[in-house]
Parts: sequence; C-alpha cells; structure tokens
Amino acid sequence: MFRTDPDRQTAYPRRRTLSGITAMLGVLALVLGFLTVGATTTTDSAEAATGSDFNAGNIISDAVFYNSGTMSASVIQSFLNSKVPTCRSGYTCLKNYSQATASQSAKSEGCAAYAGASKETAATIIAKVAVACGINPQVLLVLLEKEQALVSDTWPSARQYRSATGYGCPDTADCDTTYYGFFNQVYNAAYQFKKYQANPNSRNYVAGRWNTIQWNPNGNCGTSSVYIENQATAALYVYTPYRPNDAALANLYGTGDGCSSYGNRNFWRMFTDWFGDTKGGSSFVRDSSSGAIYLITGTIKHYVPTAGVYESLAKLGKYRNVSASYLKGYTAGTDASALVRNPLTGEIALVQGNSRHRFSSCGQVSVWGYDCGATTDLMPGQWSKLPQGGEVSDYMVVSGKSTTYFLNSSTRFPVSSWTGVVRLNGGKSPWVGTMGSANAQRFPVGRTLETPGTAIKSASSNDVFLVDGTGTRIRVPSLAMLGEYGASSIKTVSDATLNGYNRAGADLTLVAKCNSKLVLVNGKKASALGAGNGAGIATTNLSSSTCSALGSGVAVPGKVFAMVKGSPNVYRIVEGQARTVLAWSDVLAQNGGKTPNLVTWSAATINTFARPGGIVASGSLIKSAGNADIYLTDAHDRMHRVGSFGTTDSLGITGYRTVPDSVLKAYAKTEGSLSRVVVCKGVQYIGLKGVLYKLKSAAGGTGLAVTNLRDTTCASLKLSGDAAVGKVFIKVAGQAPVYYLTGGKYREVTSWGQLLGLNGGSAPRIFTVNSSELWSMVNGGAMK
Repeated sequence: MFRTDPDRQTAYPRRRTLSGITAMLGVLALVLGFLTVGATTTTDSAEAATGSDFNAGNIISDAVFYNSGTMSASVIQSFLNSKVPTCRSGYTCLKNYSQATASQSAKSEGCAAYAGASKETAATIIAKVAVACGINPQVLLVLLEKEQALVSDTWPSARQYRSATGYGCPDTADCDTTYYGFFNQVYNAAYQFKKYQANPNSRNYVAGRWNTIQWNPNGNCGTSSVYIENQATAALYVYTPYRPNDAALANLYGTGDGCSSYGNRNFWRMFTDWFGDTKGGSSFVRDSSSGAIYLITGTIKHYVPTAGVYESLAKLGKYRNVSASYLKGYTAGTDASALVRNPLTGEIALVQGNSRHRFSSCGQVSVWGYDCGATTDLMPGQWSKLPQGGEVSDYMVVSGKSTTYFLNSSTRFPVSSWTGVVRLNGGKSPWVGTMGSANAQRFPVGRTLETPGTAIKSASSNDVFLVDGTGTRIRVPSLAMLGEYGASSIKTVSDATLNGYNRAGADLTLVAKCNSKLVLVNGKKASALGAGNGAGIATTNLSSSTCSALGSGVAVPGKVFAMVKGSPNVYRIVEGQARTVLAWSDVLAQNGGKTPNLVTWSAATINTFARPGGIVASGSLIKSAGNADIYLTDAHDRMHRVGSFGTTDSLGITGYRTVPDSVLKAYAKTEGSLSRVVVCKGVQYIGLKGVLYKLKSAAGGTGLAVTNLRDTTCASLKLSGDAAVGKVFIKVAGQAPVYYLTGGKYREVTSWGQLLGLNGGSAPRIFTVNSSELWSMVNGGAMK
C-alpha cells in the first residue's frame, strides 16, 4: 500500500510488522485464505461500531482528525494504562516505553518545531507530536494499534516499535532504516498527514470530487467510485489506498472475502470503539491571528462575510481556532452564503432557521436575489446536517416585519390573512422565507390579496362577489349559495381592491370545476360529480386556491339527490330543477336500484331552484284523484296516456298510483296513446304477455302504432334476447284459435295450411297472451 511523498523520489508503502505468535497467526490466516493485506490481529469485545455506519467518503471529519487538543500526555498515559493493565514479564509495553527524542525544526507544511529530550514516554511523544503537527492524538493512537497493535499488545517486540506506524515500510521490500524507531515513526506519520493537507490537489485522492479507489491490492478485485468529502478522509486513502468491501464491513471484527481490505475499516472501527463518532466537530474554523472565520468544504475554504451567514449555517458547528499555516492547505473559494448546493445532486437550497429549503429553479433563485452560479457547495455529510425544511415558495416576509407577501417576478402583494396564504398555496401551509429589507425593495408593493373563497363587496354597490384565486371575482346570485361555499360573512373593501379583481362573465353556481374535476358544492364541501349527472347546473371554473377552502364531500357518481336537514323530503336535481321525489322506492328506481349518496343543502338553497312539481320513477303508472286517465311516466319530463290495461299488460307494467296533481303537472303529455309496439334505443319491440320481443321490420308488419320510449323507461321493461320476429301470431291461453296481427288488427287464422302460407311455408312461433291483450286490440275478423 503506497503513500506518495512529494519530498522523496521513492514512494514508500506501509507494511505491518508483527512479531511472535501474532505474526505467526497472521501468516497462518493468510495461508488459509482468511485474511488479506491490512487485516487486524486484535479483537475488541466492545463491538460498538456497526458496519452499516461506515461512510467511505467521510471516514473521519477534518474537525476530528486535525484537533490536536483532545488528550494531554497524562490523559494518554491513563488511556494506555487502561489498555494493558499488566505487561508480560520481560517485555516493555507502550505504557512503559520511553526514549530520547531529536529536536525537529518547524516545517513549512504546518508542523511546528519539536523540542527533543533525553527521555520521553510514549504518551509524551504522542502528545507533543500531535500538538506540533496539528493531528489528533487519538488518530495517532489508533494508527499505532491499526499498524502494529502496540496499544493493546502485552508482549510487543522491538520490530513493532521500530515500524510503529508502518511509515516507510513497503509490502514488497524491507523498511527504510531512515525511519526506524518509535519517535521517527510517530513524527513522520504525523508530518506526512500534514503534508497531505498542505498540498491536497497533488495527491491521487482529493476531497470534493469523485475518486477511483481499489477494493484490494489485487487489481483483479476491481475498483469503486467514492466522493471524498474532506481532506482527512483523503489523507487516509493516500496512506492506505483501499476501500473495505461489503464482506469486510459485514464481519466488522473479523475477515471478509478474498477481495476485502481492512486498513481503513480498522481505523474507523477502532476510533469509533475507543473515542466515539468520527464525524463530529465543526466545519467552521477561525484564523487565530486575523480572526477571520472560514467554512471548510473538501479542499476549499470559504470566507464567512457576516454573522448572519455564520448563524444561518450554525448546524455545521461552532468555529474552532486554527493557525494560519493550517489554512494554507485549503484553496480559497467564494464567500460562504446561505445559498448552498449539493454537488452530488445539483440541488440548490436557501438556509434559514437552521434548515435548508430547496429552490425549484434558477429563476426562483434570481427572484430571491441570489445567483445559481454563486452557491456554496457543501459536502454530503455537511448537507445532511442541515435539516430539510419546506421548499422555497412564492411567499415571504420582510426582515423585522409581520406582513406575508405573495411574490412574483415583479411585485409583492400583501395577503390579508394567513388563511389566505394557505388557500393561495393550494390548501397547504407554505414555508415563508425572510427577505432582507434592501432585497425586498426591488419589488414594488401591489394590491392586497383577499382570501380566496371569501365574500367581498364595495360600499358603492350591493353586489356580492366570491374571491377566486388572485385575480377573479364571481358574482354571488344568492346568500344561500354563498353559505354552501362556507362564506359566513361579507367583507366591505375599497373600490380599488374590488376592481383589482376581474369580474367573471357568469354568476356563481353550485357545480364547480376544481382541478379539472366536476364537484357539487354543499355545506362547505365539494362532492365529486359524475359527468352524466343530468343536474343541468352550469359549471363555475374555480382556481385551486378557492377549491382548497372546500372540504371533501361524499361522491355523487350518478344522478343528484338532495335533502334539507330536518326534512324527510328527497329532491331529484334535474335540468336545473328541484323535483320532490314521491317515495323512497322512486329514489331507488331512479338510481338504478342503489341507495344514492345524498347531499344536504339548506332550505334556502333548495328554494333557489325551479320547483315544477314532484317526480316518480320512470315507467310508473300514475293518475290524479280527480281524473280517470292513467299515464305512463317516461323519464323525468314526459308521460304517455294509457288507452287500455291490455296495452300495459302486454308491456309487463302493472299497478298504478294516485298522485297529487302537482306531480302530473310536472310532466308533459305526449300525443296519442301508449302502444304495445315501442322503440328502445332505436330498436322496435312488441310487448307480449309482459316480455318485449325484437321485430325484424317496422312494427313487424302488424300495422300497430309505435311509441318511442326513453332509455330509463326501457330499463324498467323486460327485453327478450330471442331472435327478431318477422310476423306476429298469438293465441289466448286455453283457447284454440290462432291470430295474425296485421293492419293494426288481430285476425283469426282458419287452417294449418293457411298458417303455413302466411309464414312463407314454415311453421311460425305462436305467442300465448292474456285475454286482456287480445281484447284491447281491434278484431279484424277471420283471414280469407
């Protein structure tokens, strides 16, 4: 595993050099095929880490990795003591290790001068190197454990100390003696990490972009694409250029498969188990010399120009003080702002109230005074720290003010109430952003927007209007109708406000089109209405904002039936009329035998309809108390006089009702009388003993009159599915004579031969009828 060092011609790989039984076990495991390069030889029983939490693009944050103040020498010593309570006799464990150290000059890449000493403990060396090079001592402790198990080993060898951090130790050659020794290893590893930070863009792995990373030293195992989010993670990949695969992460404290690697997995796992979350800390740093605050994203530093920007991004943490040399490792980017972008998805958002709010387009970004080309790109981990809030909407307030405005590309319109805001937004509460006063001044203030679905009028006129959306007013023909829309009061507004709305060409009705769907308005609700409802009410087109004021009512898929609360009457709404239905059986019959969904209106609303009279089921026989004439109702608007019960017997219609005169007056009388030959949907039928049979030719050659019936009446009759009849022959049950219907009369057939001759030589079908059917027709005598 190679680490490129720009200061040397040789690229030094890292190699584990364990001794004794540990090394023997490692070799044995390799022979058995259970381990690959970099596998850990220690097991932590705590198992605090979970493989699913490993983020290949953000193994550890910059804030954690470069925080040199997490542990003092004494705290490090206590930590080492806790890991090895008892060292094996004859060995020197890390908690007891000490050596002479050489002074180191300050380095341009960021390591401060190191003052050597004749004898320093391992804990002191780790603490001093951490401070000098600005590396978290916890990182160095994990590195020592990951590479040589030095922190936990109870019988470490000299070889483990000699190559403590694996620095300068290639997998394919002996370690470079230049870097032998514990101090050399710790210092040069820390210095190397600092050089990675100082010159990030010259490395094979760079933060803030997609990087191709191998799974394993074996190239046949393939590569993966990783978006590295920060310099610390990039440094780990430069130091150990492999990514753990799913198999390695699934068995976090053991081995994976033949293409697994473990170095970066073990670093993350050990750090998590020992010290907790690797992704903590802040994305903000403060130059301790100048006081300037920067937002760090990948390899970029963004100057924070105002306290407002810093506060808006507060979820990214509080700033920490760093040196000017630390900041030299980051490229200067654009100033930080509340306009942020996720470079992985391209999503642009405004950060306010510690949440991010998505813009739907660059045009919307421009309206808010920002530029899509001047966003602050956040790393995915930073993006996820900002909770997702509501999307940027068309509504805003000016900083320090309470009025909510509807904002378009040129004007801001004050909205009269929060209910109005919700309705104008389609019935949902929008996220309302805050715009600075100077920014808001770009938009002149327009007229006040009243709440959609409410009633307004001017002082100069008695006309009342329903507010529809942002630009239309619809005249209300009655207060009863206004009540059905849920408007309980009428607001008087100025003529300027009223005239700011365009007057609709037609008055308000109880049938509206909301979001391309027909609805029937009743009791502050909108009931979905079928297209073939027959109600005959004109349609009012409403904006979605006005429709949002209405609740959801019961669906009315077919004919419209209504009631008044507290009244037993049911009304059929048909052709713009309210017709009182005589009986519940008539309701069911008119609705195809099913109980309809009834809407409830006020009595005043019912009274706005024309009331021509009552209504019964289509195909009913009715008469008045003062007249003997009987009629067959045909749909809702006409009736046919019945000349004889024989005719109704033939059609299968029995029983009549005496109804109020008001019912009969609501139906128009047709010319002539009802016939037993009828037309249903363009096809002629003849009624015989209650069944209608299809005829081949006009009136089947019977010469009888023909009555056209509406579909609703035909639906109440029994239609035969038999083949069409050419000529009609009948007889009365229990009687011998056969009759031929012709010329509008019935005539007796005198012989079998005559019967065959009349039917073209073949035996005809003879229908049996009731005597009343025969007697109700004219007798034409015997056939000759």
